[in-house]
Amino acid sequence: MDPYSQTVPATYKGRRPRSRRASVEIEPPIEEPASRRRVSNPIAALIGGALFAALTAIVLGNLPRAGAQGAAEPNTAVSVVVKTPTDWSVIGTSMAIIFVLTVFNAVFSMAETAITSVRRSRIEQLVEENRRGADAVKRLHDDPPRYIATVQAGITLLGFAASASAAIAIAPALQPFIALLGMSERIAYNVAVTVVVIVVAVITLVFGEIAPKAIAMQSADVWALRLAPFVNVCAVIFAPLNALALGLANIVVRPFGAKAQFETPMISREEFRAIIESGTEKGEFDREEQTIVENVIDFSETLVRSVMTPRIDMTAVPVAASLPETLQTVIASGHSRLPVFEKTSDTIVGIVHAKDLLPLFADGTSPQSFALRSVMRPPVFVPESRRVADLLAEMRRSKNQIAVVQDEYGGTAGIVSLEDLLEEIVGDIRDEYDIDEPEMKVLNAQESMIDGRMNIADVNDRLGSELSDEEYTTIGGLVFGLLGHEPTEGEHVQRDGITFVVDQMEKGRVKFVRAVRQERSGDAERSAEVVAAGGG
Repeated sequence: MDPYSQTVPATYKGRRPRSRRASVEIEPPIEEPASRRRVSNPIAALIGGALFAALTAIVLGNLPRAGAQGAAEPNTAVSVVVKTPTDWSVIGTSMAIIFVLTVFNAVFSMAETAITSVRRSRIEQLVEENRRGADAVKRLHDDPPRYIATVQAGITLLGFAASASAAIAIAPALQPFIALLGMSERIAYNVAVTVVVIVVAVITLVFGEIAPKAIAMQSADVWALRLAPFVNVCAVIFAPLNALALGLANIVVRPFGAKAQFETPMISREEFRAIIESGTEKGEFDREEQTIVENVIDFSETLVRSVMTPRIDMTAVPVAASLPETLQTVIASGHSRLPVFEKTSDTIVGIVHAKDLLPLFADGTSPQSFALRSVMRPPVFVPESRRVADLLAEMRRSKNQIAVVQDEYGGTAGIVSLEDLLEEIVGDIRDEYDIDEPEMKVLNAQESMIDGRMNIADVNDRLGSELSDEEYTTIGGLVFGLLGHEPTEGEHVQRDGITFVVDQMEKGRVKFVRAVRQERSGDAERSAEVVAAGGG
């Protein structure tokens, strides 16, 4: 446990209240899993095409036929089905056509599933590797309306063509057998068309939709590379039809204030948490994994001031310290890196590393010739308003594990280490040198004693309150700020139906706060009335 942050436990450094950022959209957008995307519904398109083909065949099969017989009996409807010997070559041709159409239907289904399932990062990698078909995948993935409309059009037309072919060629051959059940020719024909269309729809659904999608999901990137060029060609062919369909759809939905689009929706933090919670309940994740994922969600919004060790709690070495004094401070603190200050801790001039002191003993450096300035390293300064995610990236690039945090006036606000940042994700990282974390002790059903350093987010979790941490990080700082002056023991402030009493002061800061839960009533529930000790 090298980094400095061991002096302040993770509970104190605290995590920001999750509920306050639940509605913020994640940047970059987080995409829904492929299995949950609803950007298109080719199965519905297939069924719709089949039903349309069946209705068309039934209507055509029941229209009056023009000719001499029609002229003699104008009011008699004659079926177009003529009793002729079954032409098996026509049936065979129709079945071959249905097979080819089903294959193309499968290609469209696989293409849509594969292209939708491939992550953007993987696509970029394929493009960089100059893989054949990668550019086509990227063009389609960057333009969802283009490939989704193409897939919809292809599946709809193929489904209609397959059902129509079966109804025209196979239904007449099936009609005589159904008529044996005592039905009239017209009814038998309608039943035959319905049966044939249902059978074709089931075959297409299994072999042209479900099975191909399952295969494509197993190797999405491979199938996307193979099929994207074909879809690109079809997109050019279907472009006029797609534009017409999209335009008509927008006309239909405009009265409802909607717009026909195929963009993948983003997930809010609240929805993402719900997904993780659902996964935990189903056993897909354990509680520790859930906590880490939720911490990662919060990480991008957490500020440095929420995780730093405040100046009043940090251990520092004066620049004029001798070698024995420096070593004694390092050993007593248990840290391998300490800030070096000049005159006051508000002026940090460097960082001393314990490993830089070890060679001095090997070289036989005398304490009299020791100068701390010669071994300390230049400090890295960061504003307290910086996001911890950005700071973590900078620390990784610069290989620094500690930074000095400055307030808006340029003074030292505290210090932050790499461990502080990692603890925001994985939780407490403790060793034998860590001190006990700030805690809350329950006195009775209404009262609790709280360490003034305890993070406001943790206080909210324990008390069920909704105290804001926008301006203050700790409960002691919040009470201090609400009072507006240096508190004295016994002063109290009310917030969220809870009275916070200053129980103990130490060196100008609130050391312990006693929380007394009051009955919630009306306007007093969220009042911030400050009442001096002994006052009304």
